[in-house]
Amino acid sequence: MLGEYDKRDKGLVGLAYISLRDGNNDEALRLCGQALESNPENLYARVLRARVHFENENTDQALGELNQALRTASGEDWEESEAYTLLGRIEDVQGKTDEALTSYEKAIRLDPTNSIAYTNKGSLLSRLGDYKGAVSSYRGLLSVSDDPAARLLAKENQRQIELQADTAKREHIRSLVKDLNEELKRKAKEGATQGRDPWSPRPLTVCVYPFEEKGSPSLDASSGMIFQTSLLQAFESEPRLSLVNRQILDTILQELQLSQSELADREKALHVGQIAGANVIVTGSLFHMGESLQAVIQVIETETTYIKAAVSEEQGRTESAMQFSNRIAGTLSKAIVSAFPLKGRISEVKGEEILVDFGENVGASEGMQFKVLPGEEGASRKKMAYVGILTLTQILEKNSVARLESKYDTIRSGLRIVEHREEGEKGGSS
Repeated sequence: MLGEYDKRDKGLVGLAYISLRDGNNDEALRLCGQALESNPENLYARVLRARVHFENENTDQALGELNQALRTASGEDWEESEAYTLLGRIEDVQGKTDEALTSYEKAIRLDPTNSIAYTNKGSLLSRLGDYKGAVSSYRGLLSVSDDPAARLLAKENQRQIELQADTAKREHIRSLVKDLNEELKRKAKEGATQGRDPWSPRPLTVCVYPFEEKGSPSLDASSGMIFQTSLLQAFESEPRLSLVNRQILDTILQELQLSQSELADREKALHVGQIAGANVIVTGSLFHMGESLQAVIQVIETETTYIKAAVSEEQGRTESAMQFSNRIAGTLSKAIVSAFPLKGRISEVKGEEILVDFGENVGASEGMQFKVLPGEEGASRKKMAYVGILTLTQILEKNSVARLESKYDTIRSGLRIVEHREEGEKGGSS
């Protein structure tokens, strides 16, 4: 049965953990100090103090606390496991990768449910190019806990394994990227070429590449990777967005030998996006603030270099990195789709049935509505903003069938159409 002082110490350490989680590091240090005054061997109080010093980038003080904790303090196995997890994280930051992996393995042996030890080990192995080892680490966590982040990261590393194994595909992609890069340089040297028809339908292709990570270090080494991988997965579920093949993107970055910091340069970002054939690039930075993230993201149109959307958001206190990423992805998806409405032309008119010149190849879906614009020659005497409304009823591979909902002037083949989203907007006089 716990004594009076034991209960008091556990209460102080519990409050210190909450203060640390909430970003109140000074209060966490004060509470840990009180606990250690009555029991200098309180293991978890020293682990929490070490975490505060680590987040404040006082590495020597953090290591001093951990060494004393592991040498003289006593506590539960899970507390010692957290000490080794933090020690591994510090060793990782210092570039001592072998020592870090050993510390993570000790942490897992002490507490087979320590999720951060598994994901930190997996993230380190992934950065070292040992994707099989990373998958094994994530699957180790999945064997004791249904962790969605571990599933996500295991899938991403499995993709890298498959790419490494497919030599022919890898070389084909490398050759393609090299040719595209040379073609882009040639066009830039020759000067601007004739622009494309702005009313020619095309997929809304998005290129997302690794964000630059900044800020203070955190215990969880995988949060940035989880955020970015989750962002990609969320974009993939948006019907209007077509993501650049991630194997092609990886090869572009290797071929151009761009570092992560160089990728923050807007001109380099646009170059990557143009090689990839993307309409839009999503680029930005992740700022680590203790155990939370701040995302600063820009959406840039590659053709005009205009910034079409920008987001700066902080991770909520109760949000996981995946939940934060999914929230950001929802905001960005809406902004991208809104900034790039689907456009095309009427191919054929059969009474109330209309054939248009795009289909599932550009992300069209049944129920989408379109405004029919007046003829480009300005023949409409009424100067209407639009002359009819269409609703898509059947989507084919390269064409779609639409129903004419209303018309205010003659509807004929060749007229331009643009996606219509404004609820309640009525007929055409401007």
